[in-house]
Amino acid sequence: MAVGQSSPSSCHGPRRDNDDDDEDDDDTKSARQTAAAAAATSNFAGNGRHNINIDAMEAAQMYARNRSFGSRNDLDDSIGAFEELPRDKADSAWFHIDREYKNKNLEKLFAQFQRKLQRGNISLFVVIQIILAISHCSILIGWTSATDAIIDVVIMGVLNAVLFPILALVFRAGSYKNSPILSIYYSCAIVALLIIGDVVPAMYHSKNDEKASYKPVYQTHTLIACYFFLPLPRTLSAVILGVMASACYITSSLFITYRNDYFYEQKLLTDLNYHVCINMLGCYFRFMNQMMIKRSFLDRNKCVLSTLRLNYEKDQEEQLTRSILPQHFAHQITNCFVEKSVPQMEETRPSLTSITIKNMFMEVHKNVSILYADVVNFSGLTVRMPVQKLVETLNRLFGSFDDASELRKVLRIKFLGDCYYCVAGVPQPDPRHAANCVDLGLDMIDIIAGLGAGVRRECGVDIDMRIGVHSGEIMAGLLGAIKWQYDIWSRDVCVANKMEQTGRPGKVHVTERTLELLNRDNYCVEELDQSDNEILNKYGITKSYLITPVKQCEPEKYEYTSDTCRRKRPNRRNAYDQQAQRMNHFGQMIVRNYHLILKEANKEMEKAINHMPLTKIEQWGKWERINPFSLQFDKWQWELEYWREPDPLFKFSILLLAVLLPCVGPILLVRNNSNVQMSYTIFSYLGTFLFALMLIPMSWMQFIWDYVLTKNNDERNPSCVKPTNPVIKFFYRTSNEIVWKDSLRILVYFTLTTILTITTTYTFLYECQLLVQAESHKLNSSSPIEPTYAYKCVATPWQFTELCAITIITTFMFLRINFFIKLFSGGMIAIFYACNVWIYRSKLFQIPREAWNPILGAQLSHTLAIVYLIFSMHLIDRQTEYLNRLDYQWKRRLAQENREAFNICRANKLLLLNILPNHVAEKFMGMDNTMLNRLYHEKHEYVAVMFATLTNLSIENVDTLSNYNKIICHFDLLLFNAMFQHRVEKIKLAGTTYMAASGLDNLRRNSGGENSPGKYSVLKVLTRFAAEIMKITENINGQVDGSYALRIGICTGEVTAGVVGVKKPLYDIWGDAVNMASRMDTTGVPGKIQVLKETADSLEKLGVRCHRRGETYVKPKGLLTTYFVGIDADGQLERCGASLLPDIEEDDEDEERDVSRL
Repeated sequence: MAVGQSSPSSCHGPRRDNDDDDEDDDDTKSARQTAAAAAATSNFAGNGRHNINIDAMEAAQMYARNRSFGSRNDLDDSIGAFEELPRDKADSAWFHIDREYKNKNLEKLFAQFQRKLQRGNISLFVVIQIILAISHCSILIGWTSATDAIIDVVIMGVLNAVLFPILALVFRAGSYKNSPILSIYYSCAIVALLIIGDVVPAMYHSKNDEKASYKPVYQTHTLIACYFFLPLPRTLSAVILGVMASACYITSSLFITYRNDYFYEQKLLTDLNYHVCINMLGCYFRFMNQMMIKRSFLDRNKCVLSTLRLNYEKDQEEQLTRSILPQHFAHQITNCFVEKSVPQMEETRPSLTSITIKNMFMEVHKNVSILYADVVNFSGLTVRMPVQKLVETLNRLFGSFDDASELRKVLRIKFLGDCYYCVAGVPQPDPRHAANCVDLGLDMIDIIAGLGAGVRRECGVDIDMRIGVHSGEIMAGLLGAIKWQYDIWSRDVCVANKMEQTGRPGKVHVTERTLELLNRDNYCVEELDQSDNEILNKYGITKSYLITPVKQCEPEKYEYTSDTCRRKRPNRRNAYDQQAQRMNHFGQMIVRNYHLILKEANKEMEKAINHMPLTKIEQWGKWERINPFSLQFDKWQWELEYWREPDPLFKFSILLLAVLLPCVGPILLVRNNSNVQMSYTIFSYLGTFLFALMLIPMSWMQFIWDYVLTKNNDERNPSCVKPTNPVIKFFYRTSNEIVWKDSLRILVYFTLTTILTITTTYTFLYECQLLVQAESHKLNSSSPIEPTYAYKCVATPWQFTELCAITIITTFMFLRINFFIKLFSGGMIAIFYACNVWIYRSKLFQIPREAWNPILGAQLSHTLAIVYLIFSMHLIDRQTEYLNRLDYQWKRRLAQENREAFNICRANKLLLLNILPNHVAEKFMGMDNTMLNRLYHEKHEYVAVMFATLTNLSIENVDTLSNYNKIICHFDLLLFNAMFQHRVEKIKLAGTTYMAASGLDNLRRNSGGENSPGKYSVLKVLTRFAAEIMKITENINGQVDGSYALRIGICTGEVTAGVVGVKKPLYDIWGDAVNMASRMDTTGVPGKIQVLKETADSLEKLGVRCHRRGETYVKPKGLLTTYFVGIDADGQLERCGASLLPDIEEDDEDEERDVSRL
């Protein structure tokens, strides 16, 4: 394919045709960046007094971000980045847990996760049981002689001797893995043993003392075990077992403890209400703990999926970058994109201080061979072949070339229309680089021979390959600020280009330098005399050689053979079939990898569950980040942020208290003496109950409003409808603050626990003390009052202990309150209780028979009951706290991995948007396999195409290339101008030729058919862009004392656009308008914009003057009338009276407004 009168420096120039051959939102920031870049470029183009500090990476990302859906927010949403839960969505993460994990089909994995947690609970139960047994026996022996305590010690020993083997079976999760009913049997056996071990001692001691009312020791402990420790599969099972255990204890109280008691009705009533309260608390704890476990499980699952997704994104990124850029460049480029993809990048923009080019990725390679290949008669295909068939043909052809180049160890650089060029010996030196290029050229000739028969039948066009090869050295890398493509430059590249232009179809044209690196015995070589060839003589070439394919070998597959046969040719049918199978390489890869992620997630989740450190030995032996003693994170920042975590479950604890208080009332108000004054207790109880009721709307209003009252207003975002009534608004705001402010929750927590403690203990005991004092006054005696007088104010001293136990358990039911705070609160209640038992109200607890057994005193029995309870609740709370912190640790890891995945995904998106137009990139990166099962192509009825060649520039060294890069960067930054943004699309950089087009986005008004009112805007926008880059070039000449000039050609018409080479995708356009625009450039004059008559007439209608040049010979159409676009002394387009159509600014007023919002 000839290039006409192109400059010798235009090594692989216009190869488009052949002859017969914070305060602001992200949108505002993005607009500022765009405006800054545009203003900087405009100032530079206008007067030359401003220079631009160009960071190519930043410019590339600003371009891609502004091209992609309009703003960073849209780009981020398209990627689906992980974000922390919004303030008005905290509840939704908890109230749809069951639906979420069922929708993900995670029931089986959750059952395994639950068994793992149950093992941790069983290990904790074993620790508690051992400590309670040892302490209980030690106290009995220490308080009295071993002989008196023998019965209790023996019973305790036998109980644990039978209990621990059962616990060992339960600890082995596999023992009931396949038969969940076994876990119920095990649990029933454990509860039965606990009840027997608890009731038998009381039965034994009561038999020896008819007047005694000894209580079972561990009834609260047994009920707690039902709801927390035992491996029951469902909450209903735990409730049934807890109720059955309570029934056993109530029965034992009726027939053993209170068998001879006159007031047994009141005592049974208080015991019954106590068991109801404990079962309610246990059921609540079980339910909320299950919710937390499921939330933790889902977070863990997300963490695993995030890790796999990160790996998938990395693989996708590597596939993408390596398919477009050489592997040795891909890693470096991607790292720069990832580093620049962080949010801080939003704050940067080009400064106007100095001319420095950053991130120019360039390297020099010596001893390489360059191959240029051109499809002969390709222009006939663009006219005669349908759009889809054309793209499929090019994709199959270039895909086969890519396969052959990989096999021959030749690196494909790019294709320019129908021109395909590549280089051997890059990135790693290869002594066979010349032979590899020549062999690849012969393969190409053979490949197109198989394709040519079908094309000839369908279109009547004979196609062939003309190939040129030259050896030397190159400079390789990326130029410009946007739309990067790996390219090569050097004098030797120009020589290879000219060898192709002067070659012959069906042969490989090589220089003498290349031939010297070949074994001539393996090739059919024909020498040519080039002494009269002006094109080659400019490069000192007087002789060249044609290498003809060898026909003797069988066409089976690519492989090197013995010296008797140079090579075997490809099996054409297999080559085409393989390429057809690769047509959707990226789409199939995306879908395949997506399903692999889902498949591998379960395996990774199962592995992660098995390695969770939940047992005490694992927590102390494998701890990471969480101290097993203090349960503090090893980083104070994590600790502070954990304290500030929202607590959507806090409202449930308040609701629990409001529901629990009516059950506490009978325990508090039942007295043996109905005449006892209870005003203090009643007043305090009612005050506490009303306060709890008042807190319900203050904690529940947001949930009630968002998810009940206004749910139907907006299914996707119910919280968008806010209350307007002042009272409801106050409650709404307060409930939101309670969820999100830890200090407010702690204040409410301490207020509630203090009021509840005063109600259940202090006022109750205060009235009892008043009764004692009244009885003392009646007797008018200074002698000590008998404990029986105090007995009149309570049904039993255990009534006070039971109220205290309910209060302590309630304080531990605020599951997300820090466990140190709950331990402090429970400890203070216990201390207050102990002071009353031993000091202030000791007479109430001096009834000998109101104990566990005759050995221990009543005061010690009551105190130990509370101490054991606090000890058990604290260990349970520690386990819950550990799970919460483990869940938080997972969420931190999830957030970090999602940020990394987001940055990589964003880098992928930006990189692709920096190579493909945004509307093409959206389709290419989509997950719709149906869309990806077709090659992407589109037909545009009216597009303006521009070729701009920089003349008087010979790229022979890195310094020259650096100057050229500066010029291209200025051109690229002009695309940020609001007039050109989203309208002008940079296609590629070919040698010293800058190719751009306008009207390629079908979604915009300016792209349309011949009768579309926006078609003239397409032409005028591109013409203005051409004038601006000419002005930039002139100003650069004034700064660097250069003599650069732009030679520009523009043409309009129908264009076919598409992505060719799905394995190594490149976006390109084809059509007669593209060919003619290239010809307008190559036949043009430096410093002028040349157009055809039809284009000139359109510009005249837009009010742009054009000057007739005359008849110009344009291959292959012959003599055509051409025009130069008028440009005045200021570099502006000359006007020629009133425009027949609205000016671009008026015609696109809405468009400008849209751009301004970007």
